[in-house]
Amino acid sequence: MKSTLWIPVSMWVLAVVCMVRAPATPGAPAGDAAGVMDLETAQRIALEGNPTLGTAAARIRQAEARLGQVNATFWPTVGVGASVSRQSMPERIEREIVEAKSTFGDDFEDRIRAELDDGIREVERADRRARDAVRADQIARLRRYPELSRLQASAFKEADRQRALYVNTVRGQLADFDPVSSAIDALGVDTDPTVDNPVTTFGAGIQASWLLFDGFARRFGRAVARYGQVESEEARRDAQRLLLGAVARAYYQAQLAREDMAIAQADLEFNSRLLEEARRRRQAGQVSQSTELNFEVRRNAAESAMVGARREYEGSVVVLAALLGYPDAEMPVGVELAPLPEEQPEQMQPPEPDALLAYALAHRPDVEFARAALEQSEYGIRLARSAYSPTLHLSGGYGGAHQDDPSFEEEDFGGQVGVVLRMDLFEGGQRRAQVREAMAARDEAESGLDQVRLTAASEVRGAALALQYAGELLQLQRRNLSIIERTRDIVELEYNANHASLVRLNEAQRDLVLARGRYAAALASLHVAWQELLQATAQSLEAFNL
Repeated sequence: MKSTLWIPVSMWVLAVVCMVRAPATPGAPAGDAAGVMDLETAQRIALEGNPTLGTAAARIRQAEARLGQVNATFWPTVGVGASVSRQSMPERIEREIVEAKSTFGDDFEDRIRAELDDGIREVERADRRARDAVRADQIARLRRYPELSRLQASAFKEADRQRALYVNTVRGQLADFDPVSSAIDALGVDTDPTVDNPVTTFGAGIQASWLLFDGFARRFGRAVARYGQVESEEARRDAQRLLLGAVARAYYQAQLAREDMAIAQADLEFNSRLLEEARRRRQAGQVSQSTELNFEVRRNAAESAMVGARREYEGSVVVLAALLGYPDAEMPVGVELAPLPEEQPEQMQPPEPDALLAYALAHRPDVEFARAALEQSEYGIRLARSAYSPTLHLSGGYGGAHQDDPSFEEEDFGGQVGVVLRMDLFEGGQRRAQVREAMAARDEAESGLDQVRLTAASEVRGAALALQYAGELLQLQRRNLSIIERTRDIVELEYNANHASLVRLNEAQRDLVLARGRYAAALASLHVAWQELLQATAQSLEAFNL
């Protein structure tokens, strides 16, 4: 028998199944591998095995990692490095460097030797002038003594002769010694400079940097990341809420299909019993062949309804197994669903929409998600405005470089430390545009929160009305079923006593089958409406401490 719940439930389940189509091959979820599975067990298995929640959990880990990245910006960065480079210069550059280094010229040594000779001659002239002045003064004092004066002059001539002999002797000994070349070599002067090309440079060092102030951009960025993490967590809770509702719908749909199977089975047994009885009575000449064929047609119709109900039941079980995360959407062998339960007293009490709505607005994950998005957008505005503030960096390093040899010495290393203050005065209006974008995002988040609240209110009030009407319909169908069951039994007795026609018996049996189906559908609708209300208010999460 086709249920009136199949269309809405199948659409809802189809939406969730589309979310579950992510490629995954989970193992069998936790739960009983065999036995009776009630709704709570099915929902718990879905929370543990559905791939959609695994995706949501991965998003939470991503948000946590992003928050960790923002927190890392509050710490300094320290790094070490080593390098080796080989540079080949163009010939033109090499020639210019050589020319720049050749500041002495090709005649540098000759010019130095000439200047040295000039200096020596000047010293000799100064010495001779000083010596002549002393001698003249000495001879002048001895003019009154001619003999002493002549002796003094002879002594001066002998001293000049001895000086000349000494100078000639020293010059002979130093004939092979070039004082100019020796002096140039001692000074390290390169009179013929060259450039190494290519040049290999080795470097090594350690660097550190610390952002001391950035207009509180890091603090606002951390708040944005923190609310992003809250969004991910609430998104997972909302996925859990929707999943619990989807499992409940699929579960009750399967239970309803099984009730339809039981109703069709009872109709099949009833008509099979009357068919056997009609055959016996026809053989006794009490009824016609048309009566026998009537019950045979009715039995075949019941059997056809049985096949249709079984198909719907197996399809519902496949959908339920997919929601539970079982591999290949196949329910484990030996697992049976619990019977469709009777209604609970709290399900029959008229709900109070205002109190339920207040609870929903305070606990629904999608509302909390929208609130977190709004808070995130508020800090996004502050983050954008922080770009107008200056930044202050502290940096330092210690390192060195050496050419043509990777062996470093202490004298190759040096250090540096500095503080950099930077403030952008003009950037073409980029910061202003970023602030406008952040403010527009805040307006969008406000509208989104209003829309989510409106959706929550609509779902809560709609679920409350559906639960109320489902309770009223269930009571009506229960009373109607009781009446029709008594009517069918009476008509059957009257038919057996030849006081009622075959048509009347067929009508009574058909009414009973329809009444049983409507009662089962009303009972399942009540349970579904109750789950809808629990989902709309997010009370379904409380049972699992989510």
